[in-house]
Amino acid sequence: MNVPPNSRESAAERPPQFSIRGLLWLTGGVAIAFALVTQMGESGFVILAVLASLTLLWLGFKSWTSLGFLIPIGFVGCLLAVGWLMSQTEERSRTPSKRGMCSNNLKQIAYALHLYHDTYGSFPPAYVADQNGRPMHSWRVLLLPFIEQKALYDEYRFDEPWDGPHNRTLADSMPSVYRCPSDPRAKPDSPLTSYLAVVGAETTWPGEKARTFRDIKDGTSNTLLFVESHQSGIHWMEPRDLHTGQMAREINPSHGQGICSCHPECAGVAFVDASVRFLKATDVSRSALDALLTIAGGEDEPLD
Repeated sequence: MNVPPNSRESAAERPPQFSIRGLLWLTGGVAIAFALVTQMGESGFVILAVLASLTLLWLGFKSWTSLGFLIPIGFVGCLLAVGWLMSQTEERSRTPSKRGMCSNNLKQIAYALHLYHDTYGSFPPAYVADQNGRPMHSWRVLLLPFIEQKALYDEYRFDEPWDGPHNRTLADSMPSVYRCPSDPRAKPDSPLTSYLAVVGAETTWPGEKARTFRDIKDGTSNTLLFVESHQSGIHWMEPRDLHTGQMAREINPSHGQGICSCHPECAGVAFVDASVRFLKATDVSRSALDALLTIAGGEDEPLD
């Protein structure tokens, strides 16, 4: 018995058929999956898992007789993905943000500076100099007893420079409060600080001279005490900070040193009254920044 040449081929012998519409759906799905994973990371994987589980559910209900086994698989997949997402959300809600941790650092240092003022009648000088006027010790070292680092302070030797033979051995003991968690240079084993004074004749830190509250004629809430700067590369014990003659007069400058941070679009600053703010470049003009830096300029430049 001859088989007609135009008879149907069996399903096993038929080559797979792909329509243009199917190829477009496949290409779009791959592109969406790639975008989700690259842009959203773990959250992208969760969204993909949910979409895949919903697809399995849809296929199972659409072809109940042949693909009904996909329904429980898709249902379990949705439950697992949603459960994982809820656990991550709960964990993140318990974990302080890096900006929040930086804000706490700024407040702790500001309060410590107030305690220093209460004890000695003035803020610490930007540096302690030797008999020739060469800076030897930083205000960050002088502040150690007021940030619960009295033991480290007692180890430090003031009869040699900050980078002397003995003091050099304390480099890796930088208190974590001097490090912003968002600063890529300030790694856990790095001695680089994220917080600097702004040194200048008209600022809160004129150098070897110490300021008092009475010197702040422009008001303690209108004058900067110290700032965040992640591009300085300054050792925490080094008697060096931002100088008004060298710093850029803007927030997060693209070139040079200045008030800058790795927080999105803003940088943290502490005022003399111990308040903390995160300033954006759009908040502060050059003249407004100059007004915040000076202690007795008499300027009237409000922040946005």
